[in-house]
Parts: sequence; C-alpha cells; structure tokens
Amino acid sequence: MPSTAKKKINKIELVDIIREVFVTKEDAEYIYDKIHDKVIESLLDGYDVNLFGCVAIEAVEQKERVVPNAFGKGDMVLPSRLVLKSRVYPTLIKEWDIVNGK
Repeated sequence: MPSTAKKKINKIELVDIIREVFVTKEDAEYIYDKIHDKVIESLLDGYDVNLFGCVAIEAVEQKERVVPNAFGKGDMVLPSRLVLKSRVYPTLIKEWDIVNGK
C-alpha cells in the first residue's frame, strides 16, 4: 500500500476538539485530555497520527523473532507485538536548527 493511502488523523480532527470549548485553565486540561485520548484511540484503530505537522506516530507490528543465547542455554523467542514508531518531519528539523543557531 503506498504511503499516501494510509489512514491518518490530521489537524482538522484536533482543531474540532479545541473548538468544542472556550479556553480557560480547566478547559485547557479538558482539551489536552481529549487530544491525548484521541491519539491513543487512533493508534489502536490503526491510524497514523500527525502531531501538528511536526511528528508522525504509527503503531507497527513487530514480528516474532528469536534471540540467540550467548551462553548456549537455549534461544529466547520474543513474540510478535505492536510497537510505536515515530518520525520527525523535515520542517521541524529545519525549524529546530534555526532556533538552535545552526
């Protein structure tokens, strides 16, 4: 599947959450909690999450693998599992370099 065909959650969904309330301290905590929950739910549903055009997070299945024992007492089998992978967007790297004077 080409990378452009991946399911993604983008700024539109996050902005809709922020528009639900007026921003006070309590509301800011509410917004944070809603965004946090949306990120976790979206990852569990198989979506990639684009955090403000800076970083993308995706859940990827890590296949089962065998780790050989260095002491010859049997190999260890690590079962398959979901892990989180992230990638930093080039725009953020450029902005980071500018802020840090590179």
